[in-house]
Amino acid sequence: MNIIESLKDSYKKSPVKVIAVSLFILVGLMFAWYITVPLAIAVYFGKKFKKEEHDKKDTKKKCPHCQTEIDWLATRCPNCHGKMHVWTADRKIIALVIVMLFFIGVVKMSSSSPSTSSVSSIPSTPSPEQAKKDREIMSIVFAKSVIEKTLKAPSTAKFVDVQAYELSNLKDVWAVNGYVDSQNSFGAMIRSQWEVQLDYRDGKGGSVKSVLFDGKKIL
Repeated sequence: MNIIESLKDSYKKSPVKVIAVSLFILVGLMFAWYITVPLAIAVYFGKKFKKEEHDKKDTKKKCPHCQTEIDWLATRCPNCHGKMHVWTADRKIIALVIVMLFFIGVVKMSSSSPSTSSVSSIPSTPSPEQAKKDREIMSIVFAKSVIEKTLKAPSTAKFVDVQAYELSNLKDVWAVNGYVDSQNSFGAMIRSQWEVQLDYRDGKGGSVKSVLFDGKKIL
């Protein structure tokens, strides 16, 4: 009850100050991982580094260059004038803060950005125009492979003027028609007209419904 009464008295005296302090505490609780925890770690190790430095203040160390005993905080040997790096408490604290800030940044970035696996697992639905275009290309390639199998010399085939269109009276049945130049049995290049109808109603990639070659139905 004493705490509540103290809060009431403080609010009556300075409501703005009480509200500001309350918001500060609330923000601190919301971002405890990013503020409170790193601050507590920095304070703990800062005191530890300061204590270690104080304990070594009057101690000696050997110069790594000439092995002369020198003061622990010395950065240059008075005997050989060799330079050396000293990890003071302040430098250790700065290094610790940099490492913590880097770690917090990495954690925040990884938590805010979706992983590659989750993005790649989302199926992409093509637009109706793109789906129609893909079906046309697939039908042309499929039809050309069917026609090549009927030719005497498939390696000499040259397809020209190929057009793909969807039959209006047959759903998911596509017709591909055009011309092909190829060698006949006597080695002469001749042009033949063809048409292949493909049935996609089975939903398994399509099947050949009919084949017309030079006006003759061969399938």
